[in-house]
Amino acid sequence: MNLVSFALRRPISLLTMVIAVALVGFLVVDRMPRDIFPDIGVPVLYVAQPYGGMDPAQVEGFIRKLISCGGAYQSMSLC
Repeated sequence: MNLVSFALRRPISLLTMVIAVALVGFLVVDRMPRDIFPDIGVPVLYVAQPYGGMDPAQVEGFIRKLISCGGAYQSMSLC
């Protein structure tokens, strides 16, 4: 409660400190270097399923059905 008692005893001092901290924060943010086009890594998801002997359309349909049913841990007959 030391901070509360200080704020109650000296409100002008506390207001001056808050304004000083806000001003320093603004100056620091204003002087930070900016990059118009930052290098952002785009997240990529790779799915590899070993379904030998199936054409791509069959594999796509099989995987789409698994995902739409709630995942690979759910039985195909429930969906």
